[in-house]
Amino acid sequence: MSKKYLKRYLDNIIEERLDMIGAIVIVGPKWCGKTTTVKQHANSILDLQNPDTFNSYKELSSFKPSLLLDGDKPRLIDEWQNIPVIWMLLEQV
Repeated sequence: MSKKYLKRYLDNIIEERLDMIGAIVIVGPKWCGKTTTVKQHANSILDLQNPDTFNSYKELSSFKPSLLLDGDKPRLIDEWQNIPVIWMLLEQV
């Protein structure tokens, strides 16, 4: 069963900010809908909480972390804190 996405007030703000700047950070408590909301605006996703792919991403980050940023923009980087070097890369972009 697929659930229909209900547009939130934050969606308009996200669209406005993405038109002005290349990246935004969404902060909030666990399970409040941050990822679900941002997925509506993302053209690619780097999911660092997926146990099937995390080890591959972690290994890649040790020798060529910039490859983790490859993908259509805007790119959702979910749970970036699991590989903190990503934040340093984003500061350089």
